[in-house]
Amino acid sequence: MKLHRFITDFERWGESRLLVTNPAVIHQVTKVLRMVSGDEFVVVIGQGEEARVLISDDSSKKVLALDICERFKVAHDPRRMVILCAAVLKKESFEWVVQKATEVGVHSIIPVLTERTVKTSLSYDRLEMIAREAAEQCGRTTVPEILPITKLDALLADGFDGQTYWADTTNEVAGANGKQTSGAARVFVGPEGGWTDAERALASAGKYLPLSLGDTILRAETAAVIATYKLLNS
Repeated sequence: MKLHRFITDFERWGESRLLVTNPAVIHQVTKVLRMVSGDEFVVVIGQGEEARVLISDDSSKKVLALDICERFKVAHDPRRMVILCAAVLKKESFEWVVQKATEVGVHSIIPVLTERTVKTSLSYDRLEMIAREAAEQCGRTTVPEILPITKLDALLADGFDGQTYWADTTNEVAGANGKQTSGAARVFVGPEGGWTDAERALASAGKYLPLSLGDTILRAETAAVIATYKLLNS
């Protein structure tokens, strides 16, 4: 039987016991899943490492005591650091981007304000929860960070030490013949309606590599996930 899996903060008590104090996780385990002392699940205990744990004490509403039964290494974390710089979309669309980009292996996500951005606020608590649950579901031991909303021009001028890609429907930015590399990378994906000419000019001045997403017209959220996947698997 497949065990439930959680990524959460915890305190160590000796070498073989963990104390979980996260109220949301305690509620999920004891109230939603109705697990009790003696039941087992899996918890991430470090990057690339998990443990099968047994509930040893569920009597407190504030602390869940776990005994470590077995430790094991996992290899589901992405091997390349890809940062997704995605234009802020409407609530449901951006939540979908966070969920699916996490599943394919994004390192972090930077919401971007562009000239055509309509929505200018996000619920970070909910996005962080979505990223954590997606990481738990797909087997990752790391959860992508959702960074603060940043204006496009400020982000383009921040001196990122890596290769920057520009997802667009045209080849009107510099470096059209540039080759993808396997090092750290970030990719910019625009809003519904695409980039403006002024924004394309910024990319051209920065000599960013265009990233082709195919010949069809994609929704912004679809483009964000495909761009992330392409760079992670290039």
